[in-house]
Amino acid sequence: MQIEKMETGKQYRVKYMGDWLNATLKEDESVKQKFFETEAGETILYDEVDAIKGQTQLYQLKMALNQETKYGLTFGQILSLIAVVGSIFMVWLSLNIRVAQAEVRIEELEKGRIENARSIQQLYQDNREDHKEMINKLDRLIERVQMKGID
Repeated sequence: MQIEKMETGKQYRVKYMGDWLNATLKEDESVKQKFFETEAGETILYDEVDAIKGQTQLYQLKMALNQETKYGLTFGQILSLIAVVGSIFMVWLSLNIRVAQAEVRIEELEKGRIENARSIQQLYQDNREDHKEMINKLDRLIERVQMKGID
């Protein structure tokens, strides 16, 4: 809906339902509401004018989104395409971040495994040396007992 103010104080030209009407802007003091009164005596609420104006703007936006560009796509299709490409990029980025985190965790686990293997190898060598010492002592003890037993 379009409203044009005429030169006289409260006189307006209001485009309502496709027709231009001459109307006077009035206000009902009891409910604090503005309205237009046409020459034919019709009453058009000011809020209704705003609502129709908003609907017109939405319609114009819809028509702008449906206009084809030189690439053969409408603006709506281009916006949708941008949204799809953006969402695919976000998924790719999210997956790359998760893969990088997994790689870091794998490296940490690998380092821990290597450290564990080293410590197990060290314990094995220490135990082997200790057991050799114990066996040697047992051998000497057995020899002493045998020598004393022969005497």
